[in-house]
Amino acid sequence: MRNHSSKFTRWLVIAAALISGMPSLAHAAPTAAMPGVTLCVDDNFPPFEYADPALKKLGQHVVRGSTISLVNGILKPYGIPYQIKWYPFSRCMAEVEQGSIDVGLDAYYDPDRARMLTYSKPYFSLTPQYFYSKKRYPNGLNITSTQDLKKYKGCGIHGYSYLHYGLRAQDLFNNDSLSDAGLVHMVQYNRCDYFVEELEVLQGLALTEQAILKIPDLGHASVPGAESPQLYFFLSKSSQTTQWLLPILNHEISRLKAKGDVTHLVSAELRRNPGTPPH
Repeated sequence: MRNHSSKFTRWLVIAAALISGMPSLAHAAPTAAMPGVTLCVDDNFPPFEYADPALKKLGQHVVRGSTISLVNGILKPYGIPYQIKWYPFSRCMAEVEQGSIDVGLDAYYDPDRARMLTYSKPYFSLTPQYFYSKKRYPNGLNITSTQDLKKYKGCGIHGYSYLHYGLRAQDLFNNDSLSDAGLVHMVQYNRCDYFVEELEVLQGLALTEQAILKIPDLGHASVPGAESPQLYFFLSKSSQTTQWLLPILNHEISRLKAKGDVTHLVSAELRRNPGTPPH
């Protein structure tokens, strides 16, 4: 027990070195004793993480993406080993809340979730849009504010937060879809008037051989008043790991964002051809 307490104190010292503005002290500390961490994420959120389809055809399940590269860039310099588990997002949240997983990736901020989870600093901002059928609405929907979305039948993905569009689950006609492809299907077959999604996500789906933005009938436009959602890591409120890991995550997020590295990782992933080696 004494040895465990000593190790935990050492990890807190490393984190405190970062907070006090002495990252060199943290990096200089021996890292052999740093514990491993477990992370979870949905592997269908390109360009942030996704299973490479070209390599999948060769029998290789290789998950890549800008957030995977970001995690490696944050944890590797500290000698922190990590393991990523691929879960549906709702299960990932539940596992982190229970403390069986240390960190979840790529969450939007939600005040209801914040009562159960601890968020890192945000590391990337996305572009909110609504998508609709040009056949039904050649000129688009009459959307002048987020309130106007509630006048139409909207659809979303199960377990996702749409508060940045001013929408709660009960405001959507249907939020049972499991994928963006399912949302497109629902709009094309007139089950919904629109669905909301971030532009970068649908751009990223081209990396998984789903060129949704090239569908001739699918239009999209901005939503006036919608907030640009940001991506966060999320951690358990009750885990000891959070106490020493969160300061490291926040320090590195601030440092990498200031250098423009996070934006570069996303842009580089969007330019990448499927089947090329990951970072």
